[in-house]
Amino acid sequence: MRRLGEIIDSARARDLELSSCVIVPEEAPVRDVLSRMRQVSRSIALVTDEEGLTGIFTERDVLRKVVLNPETWDLPVSGFMTADPHTIAPDTSVREAIRMMNAGKFRDLPVVDEGGRVLGNLTHAAIVCYLCEFMQTEVKNLPPCPSQVPQTVEGA
Repeated sequence: MRRLGEIIDSARARDLELSSCVIVPEEAPVRDVLSRMRQVSRSIALVTDEEGLTGIFTERDVLRKVVLNPETWDLPVSGFMTADPHTIAPDTSVREAIRMMNAGKFRDLPVVDEGGRVLGNLTHAAIVCYLCEFMQTEVKNLPPCPSQVPQTVEGA
Protein backbone atom coordinates (compact mmCIF):
# COMPACT_ATOMS: atom_id res chain seq x y z
CA MET A 1 0.00 0.00 0.00
CA ARG A 2 1.36 3.40 -1.00
CA ARG A 3 1.80 6.06 1.63
CA LEU A 4 -0.08 9.33 1.41
CA GLY A 5 3.13 11.32 0.91
CA GLU A 6 4.07 9.20 -2.09
CA ILE A 7 0.63 9.67 -3.60
CA ILE A 8 0.60 13.44 -3.35
CA ASP A 9 4.17 13.70 -4.63
CA SER A 10 3.63 11.46 -7.66
CA ALA A 11 0.13 12.61 -8.66
CA ARG A 12 -0.12 15.55 -11.02
CA ALA A 13 -2.92 18.06 -11.56
CA ARG A 14 -3.69 16.44 -14.92
CA ASP A 15 -4.39 13.14 -13.08
CA LEU A 16 -7.27 14.65 -11.12
CA GLU A 17 -10.78 15.49 -12.24
CA LEU A 18 -10.59 19.11 -13.36
CA SER A 19 -13.86 20.98 -13.11
CA SER A 20 -15.28 22.70 -16.11
CA CYS A 21 -15.40 26.44 -15.65
CA VAL A 22 -17.33 29.47 -16.63
CA ILE A 23 -15.00 31.50 -18.83
CA VAL A 24 -15.98 35.10 -19.47
CA PRO A 25 -14.41 38.13 -21.13
CA GLU A 26 -13.26 41.04 -18.96
CA GLU A 27 -16.00 43.31 -20.29
CA ALA A 28 -18.86 40.92 -19.38
CA PRO A 29 -21.38 42.55 -17.01
CA VAL A 30 -21.40 41.12 -13.48
CA ARG A 31 -25.12 40.33 -13.90
CA ASP A 32 -24.40 38.08 -16.92
CA VAL A 33 -21.46 36.37 -15.21
CA LEU A 34 -23.59 35.57 -12.15
CA SER A 35 -26.35 34.22 -14.38
CA ARG A 36 -23.90 31.91 -16.19
CA MET A 37 -22.41 30.76 -12.89
CA ARG A 38 -25.88 29.88 -11.60
CA GLN A 39 -26.86 28.09 -14.81
CA VAL A 40 -23.97 25.64 -14.57
CA SER A 41 -23.73 25.52 -10.76
CA ARG A 42 -20.20 26.91 -10.50
CA SER A 43 -18.85 29.11 -7.71
CA ILE A 44 -16.18 30.78 -9.86
CA ALA A 45 -15.73 32.34 -13.27
CA LEU A 46 -12.38 32.66 -14.98
CA VAL A 47 -11.94 36.03 -16.66
CA THR A 48 -9.95 36.24 -19.89
CA ASP A 49 -8.82 38.58 -22.61
CA GLU A 50 -7.31 37.74 -25.99
CA GLU A 51 -4.02 36.79 -24.35
CA GLY A 52 -5.39 34.42 -21.72
CA LEU A 53 -6.44 34.35 -18.09
CA THR A 54 -6.51 37.76 -16.41
CA GLY A 55 -8.56 37.12 -13.30
CA ILE A 56 -10.86 34.98 -11.24
CA PHE A 57 -14.30 36.01 -10.00
CA THR A 58 -15.46 33.95 -7.04
CA GLU A 59 -18.45 33.75 -4.74
CA ARG A 60 -16.29 35.55 -2.18
CA ASP A 61 -15.90 38.47 -4.59
CA VAL A 62 -19.67 38.50 -5.00
CA LEU A 63 -20.24 38.61 -1.24
CA ARG A 64 -17.58 41.22 -0.52
CA LYS A 65 -17.91 43.55 -3.50
CA VAL A 66 -21.20 43.06 -5.33
CA VAL A 67 -24.15 41.64 -3.43
CA LEU A 68 -25.02 44.77 -1.43
CA ASN A 69 -24.37 47.11 -4.36
CA PRO A 70 -26.97 46.45 -7.09
CA GLU A 71 -25.58 49.40 -9.07
CA THR A 72 -22.47 47.28 -9.75
CA TRP A 73 -24.37 44.47 -11.45
CA ASP A 74 -24.17 46.07 -14.90
CA LEU A 75 -20.49 47.01 -14.63
CA PRO A 76 -17.69 44.89 -16.18
CA VAL A 77 -16.59 41.92 -14.11
CA SER A 78 -12.98 43.06 -14.48
CA GLY A 79 -13.62 45.68 -11.78
CA PHE A 80 -14.53 43.04 -9.21
CA MET A 81 -12.36 40.04 -10.06
CA THR A 82 -9.14 39.05 -8.38
CA ALA A 83 -6.52 39.97 -10.98
CA ASP A 84 -3.57 37.73 -11.84
CA PRO A 85 -4.77 34.66 -9.95
CA HIS A 86 -2.44 31.88 -8.93
CA THR A 87 -2.43 29.14 -11.53
CA ILE A 88 -0.77 25.79 -11.95
CA ALA A 89 0.48 23.78 -14.89
CA PRO A 90 -0.91 20.32 -15.63
CA ASP A 91 2.38 18.79 -14.40
CA THR A 92 2.19 20.44 -10.96
CA SER A 93 2.22 17.88 -8.14
CA VAL A 94 -0.78 17.50 -5.90
CA ARG A 95 1.48 18.34 -2.93
CA GLU A 96 2.37 21.69 -4.51
CA ALA A 97 -1.28 22.39 -5.37
CA ILE A 98 -2.31 21.68 -1.76
CA ARG A 99 0.51 23.89 -0.48
CA MET A 100 -0.57 26.76 -2.73
CA MET A 101 -4.23 26.38 -1.75
CA ASN A 102 -3.39 26.37 1.96
CA ALA A 103 -0.98 29.31 1.72
CA GLY A 104 -3.43 31.40 -0.30
CA LYS A 105 -6.54 30.22 1.54
CA PHE A 106 -8.38 29.45 -1.67
CA ARG A 107 -10.36 26.48 -2.91
CA ASP A 108 -9.77 26.75 -6.64
CA LEU A 109 -6.66 26.70 -8.81
CA PRO A 110 -7.01 27.30 -12.54
CA VAL A 111 -4.91 24.87 -14.56
CA VAL A 112 -3.32 26.46 -17.64
CA ASP A 113 -0.99 25.09 -20.28
CA GLU A 114 2.32 26.68 -21.32
CA GLY A 115 0.47 28.85 -23.85
CA GLY A 116 -1.82 30.27 -21.17
CA ARG A 117 -4.88 28.33 -22.35
CA VAL A 118 -7.25 27.36 -19.51
CA LEU A 119 -7.54 23.57 -19.21
CA GLY A 120 -9.84 23.46 -16.21
CA ASN A 121 -10.14 24.24 -12.54
CA LEU A 122 -8.62 22.15 -9.75
CA THR A 123 -10.78 22.23 -6.63
CA HIS A 124 -10.13 21.14 -3.07
CA ALA A 125 -12.99 18.67 -3.48
CA ALA A 126 -11.25 17.03 -6.46
CA ILE A 127 -8.13 16.54 -4.34
CA VAL A 128 -10.13 14.96 -1.52
CA CYS A 129 -11.94 12.62 -3.94
CA TYR A 130 -8.65 11.60 -5.56
CA LEU A 131 -7.04 10.82 -2.21
CA CYS A 132 -10.10 8.88 -1.07
CA GLU A 133 -9.64 6.52 -4.02
CA PHE A 134 -6.27 5.49 -2.57
CA MET A 135 -7.49 5.30 1.01
CA GLN A 136 -10.75 3.44 0.47
CA THR A 137 -10.30 1.08 3.40
CA GLU A 138 -9.62 3.91 5.82
CA VAL A 139 -12.44 6.08 4.47
CA LYS A 140 -15.05 3.32 4.30
CA ASN A 141 -14.26 2.09 7.80
CA LEU A 142 -14.53 5.46 9.54
CA PRO A 143 -17.26 5.52 12.16
CA PRO A 144 -19.96 8.20 11.77
CA CYS A 145 -18.64 9.92 14.89
CA PRO A 146 -14.93 9.89 15.82
CA SER A 147 -15.87 9.24 19.44
CA GLN A 148 -17.21 5.85 18.35
CA VAL A 149 -13.73 4.46 17.73
CA PRO A 150 -13.26 1.66 20.27
CA GLN A 151 -10.44 2.27 22.72
CA THR A 152 -9.83 -1.45 23.31
CA VAL A 153 -9.56 -4.42 20.98
CA GLU A 154 -12.72 -6.48 20.81
CA GLY A 155 -13.43 -9.91 19.40
CA ALA A 156 -12.87 -13.56 20.07
